Amino acid sequence: MSTRSLLLLALVALGGCDGEIIATRRTTRPEVLDPGVPTPWNSGGGGSGAVGGGAAEVRPVVVTAVRRLSRAEAEATLSALLGVPVGAAAQRLPEDRVTVENPFDNDRTGQAASESALAEAHEGLVRDLVTPLFAAGASTGVVARLGGCTPAGAEDPVCLEKLIRTFGRRALRRPVTDAEVAALLPVGALGKDAGRFELAAQAVVSALLTHPEFLLRVEAGDPATGTLTPLEVASKLAFVVTGAGPDDWLLDLALAGALRTRVERRAAVDRLLADPRAAKQLRRFHAQWLGYAGLGTAAQPFLDESNALVDDVVGQRKDHLSLLTSSRTFVSAALAKHYGLPAPAAADGGWVDYPAGQRAGILSHGTFLSVQPSGGEASPTHRGRWVMTRFLCRGIGAAPGNVKITPPPAGTCRRAYLTELHASGGCQSCHAQMDPIGFGLERFALDGTEHGAEASAPACGLTGAGELPGIGSFTGPRGLGALLASTPDVERCVARHALRAAEGRLEDVAADAPALDAALAAYRASHRDLKALLTELWTQDDFVARKEAP
Repeated sequence: MSTRSLLLLALVALGGCDGEIIATRRTTRPEVLDPGVPTPWNSGGGGSGAVGGGAAEVRPVVVTAVRRLSRAEAEATLSALLGVPVGAAAQRLPEDRVTVENPFDNDRTGQAASESALAEAHEGLVRDLVTPLFAAGASTGVVARLGGCTPAGAEDPVCLEKLIRTFGRRALRRPVTDAEVAALLPVGALGKDAGRFELAAQAVVSALLTHPEFLLRVEAGDPATGTLTPLEVASKLAFVVTGAGPDDWLLDLALAGALRTRVERRAAVDRLLADPRAAKQLRRFHAQWLGYAGLGTAAQPFLDESNALVDDVVGQRKDHLSLLTSSRTFVSAALAKHYGLPAPAAADGGWVDYPAGQRAGILSHGTFLSVQPSGGEASPTHRGRWVMTRFLCRGIGAAPGNVKITPPPAGTCRRAYLTELHASGGCQSCHAQMDPIGFGLERFALDGTEHGAEASAPACGLTGAGELPGIGSFTGPRGLGALLASTPDVERCVARHALRAAEGRLEDVAADAPALDAALAAYRASHRDLKALLTELWTQDDFVARKEAP
C-alpha cells in the first residue's frame, strides 16, 4: 500500500473529513449594536452604535462556536510542536480578515475560506514542514524529540504507539483514544517496507497535524455543568495568553481537574504570562488593536519602537494608558535622526526623552501614524475615525457609495478646504465627529516626521489644534494622548477590545456586561494594569461558560 493510501486510511479512521463537526456546534443570535436602552457598554460612553447612520445595524454574534486557528495561531502552534520555524510557509493558509469594529484575526466571522480550500492549504503547509523534518540524514533524534522514544529498528510498534500518544496529545490538545491509536498503528508498515522507521513516524505526525481537531477549536462543553471541559479551558487559556496550543503541564492540570476554579485558573494564567510567548502575544494585541499589525519588515524600526513601549508599560505593570502619554521613546540612531530626536546612547537603540513639543506616547510613533487605507497625504478623516473606533469604540457609518474624494485645489489650505467641503449636506454629521480629531495630528506625516506646513502648500501652516467632540480640545499627539488617558470611555473601550480578542467575536452588550464590568473594575483598581484586566477576564466563570443560543 502506498504512503498516501496509508495516510488517507489513517485520516478517515481519525475522522478527517467530518463535516458535522461544524454544523452541530454553531449557535448564533442577533444583536442590535445600538439598542434603545443605553448602558455603559452601548451608549456614547463607549457604545458601538453607528454615528449618523440611521437605523441600528443588526448582526449575528457567535455565542459558542467552532473556529479554526488563525494563521498566526497555526504558525505558533506548529512551530512549538515541531521545533522548527514555520516562516513564509504559513502564507499557504487563508488570510484572516479583520474589520474596523473587530481588528483581531481570530474572529471566526472573518474566516471565510471554503472547507476544501482550507484543507488543501493546511495539508500543503504540513507537508512543507514535516517532509524535510524526516528526510534521510536529517531526522536523527526527531522521533525522540516528538515522541519520547528511540526506535529499536525499522519496525517498532511500541515506539510508534508512544509517538502517537505523546505527539497526538499535544497536537489534538487531548489524549488520543485507543481507537485512534489502532487506526494509526498500521502505518508502521511504511517503516518496515522502506527500512526506515522515520517514514512511519512522518505519516503519523502528518496524519495528526491534518486531523480536524488540530486546526479547529471545538468547545463542545460539558452539558452537565454548562461549562467548557477542563481540556477546552486549557486550550482557550493557552491560545489567548501565548497565541499557541497548550504545553504538557497545562494539559496535565486539565486532566487532573485542576482548572475548574478561579483560583486554579489564575495560577495557570500567572504561569502562562511568565512564558516569553505571552509578551509577544501582548505586542500582537496592541498591534491589532491600534491597526499596525500589517506593517512589513520595512517598518521594523517603527515596530521595534512600539514593541519596546508596550513591553515597558505592560511588562512592568505600569498605568496602561501611559502608552498614550509617555515622555520617552525607544529609537535607533537612524530612527532618532528620522524623527529629529536626540540620538540614543547606543547606535542600535535606546530610550530618549521627547523634547518640548507635540510628541508623546504611541500616537506619535510611526506605527500609529502610518495607518491609512491608501497612500498619499495623511487623511484627517481616517485618523479621526481610527481614534473614534480604536479608543472610544464608537462606530462611524460607512460613506455613501457615490462619494467622490477630490484633493484641494493647488495652493488651497487643506484644513479650510475639508472644513468647508464637509460642512453641509449628508457629510456633516459624520465628519464633524472625525475631522476635528484628525486635524490635531496634522503636523505628523505618514512616516512619523513632523512638519510645520503642508508639503503641497507651504504657505499653509499646521498648528496641530484639534478637538475630541464632546470631550475637549487638544494640540498634537501629546494633547490627544493626555485627553484620551483621562477619558473613562477609553478604559471601557480597552476592556471591550480585550474581550473581542479573547472570545474571537464582538461583544454582546447585554450578555457580556457582567464580564466587562468585572474586568473594568480590576483595571481601575490596579491603576490600569492591563495584566490585571486580562487576568480578571480570562479567569472569571463567564470565560469558561458554554453559551447556548436561546
